[in-house]
Amino acid sequence: NLGMAFQMIDDILDITKDEATLGKPALHDFEEGKTTLPYIYLYESLNKDDKIKLVSLHGKKLSVDEQVWIKTMMQNTGVIEKSYNEAKILIEEAIALMDACDEKVLSHLAMAMIEREF
Repeated sequence: NLGMAFQMIDDILDITKDEATLGKPALHDFEEGKTTLPYIYLYESLNKDDKIKLVSLHGKKLSVDEQVWIKTMMQNTGVIEKSYNEAKILIEEAIALMDACDEKVLSHLAMAMIEREF
């Protein structure tokens, strides 16, 4: 659970943060053609025309306007929050298991993942 949650948080940060924070350009995963949970959720929430547009942008270098469109769609559809909540559930499940095994250090590490700034 913790590994999946970490990847989900990384996917969210790829959308919500900038190059200075990430050390790589924002939306880099999308430009590389990677399909991540936030993009799956976004695709599912879009109308037909917007789905076509999203697919046409996948795996290509995005203009500033295209980046803004994707980020706006993510915000408007609640995809970032939905993805974060999914990751949080996985982290909380992992923390409960670690606490049951008296793994406090790992538990604190998992909590730090939840508290990262988006």
